[in-house]
Amino acid sequence: MGTPVDDDPAPGYPQAAEAAKMHRFNLGFLEQHDPNMFRDTVNPKIGYAPNEDIPVWSRMDAVRYGHAEVYSSGAWFDPGCTGQILAFAHWGGKLLLGPWRHCEVYGGGSDLPDGSFDWVEEHLRFFDRVLKGIDNGSKDEPPVYYYTVGAPEGTQWRYAADFPVDGQTQPELKFTPAGGMAEGAAPEGKVEYVTREDISLFPGFGRLNRRIEGDMNENDAKCLLFDSAPLEKPIELTGVPVIELWLSSTHTDCNIFAALEEVLPDGRSRFLTEGEARASHRALGRGTPRDPLGIPYHPSRASDARDLIPGKPNLVTFNLEALSRIVGAGSKLRISLSFGGNGFTQPEGFPAEMPTVTVYTGGGAASLLRLPVIAPTVTKF
Repeated sequence: MGTPVDDDPAPGYPQAAEAAKMHRFNLGFLEQHDPNMFRDTVNPKIGYAPNEDIPVWSRMDAVRYGHAEVYSSGAWFDPGCTGQILAFAHWGGKLLLGPWRHCEVYGGGSDLPDGSFDWVEEHLRFFDRVLKGIDNGSKDEPPVYYYTVGAPEGTQWRYAADFPVDGQTQPELKFTPAGGMAEGAAPEGKVEYVTREDISLFPGFGRLNRRIEGDMNENDAKCLLFDSAPLEKPIELTGVPVIELWLSSTHTDCNIFAALEEVLPDGRSRFLTEGEARASHRALGRGTPRDPLGIPYHPSRASDARDLIPGKPNLVTFNLEALSRIVGAGSKLRISLSFGGNGFTQPEGFPAEMPTVTVYTGGGAASLLRLPVIAPTVTKF
């Protein structure tokens, strides 16, 4: 973790030179993590638990009460967007959410309509106010500035006083054994699916590029699907969707991938957002960093691990990444579920023969999707 140095005499600054040599032996970012480690697993190569010791969440109060001004910047097509929203929920300050892939804002911005953003000017405005005390209006704006993909021209960028934004409702679409999803009670039943590994959701760059442009139907043909009825009116989804999935497996553990899609009236399906979970990490924590958004938090420590109980519904609840999208009239909403795929490591001891996963519906094991729908009467600023 590094040792502070109080004095390093010239000429040559030998301690700095020695530190530079030592840094050549540092692990790369991803090398600090093993595929099946828990949050409290100590990596013997570095002598500490990177999932606990590196994140700022363990020092949240020091930031909250440390009089630091925080500007959280997120991108809808980057995997860390929900974390930026959580940072704003805890620490206040300002929140920017734009239509970018990983780091794309710094390369000229998105090619989506009005998707560019002058981040240099915005950084200067923020630091001029915070460090120089210049009254430039930065503090007077509503703190949240976000882009809604698919909104009418000239209305994509919106201000909000908070996040979740004003007017959010949370309808629940329950899955049915016939592959549908709708509000209200769902028939009790179950659907079986044999895990397969020939699914590839993300293009090059993995989850760092979550702007998936092509038709999803070829991939969906390999997945377990649940579709809504066609929408009578357009809807705005701005917030964090949540999945509650009741399942069992012929194995004791499984990965779970859920993609939310818009099925257009012509049958093409386009990606909206996705989320992942591991069934053995399904235990939930309370009083957690995720409480302000009402989304599930998994402590994921070794003592929290839970094997799936064969033949019995097990509840796994997890959030999809945040989004802000307009879904058009006549389109359907789709959840595609899969339990394996390229680029992801299955749990330890995973069998060579692909397990069968059972998803349950209705009654006391009602699998569902909770959506962040914004009421159409909300005033946009």
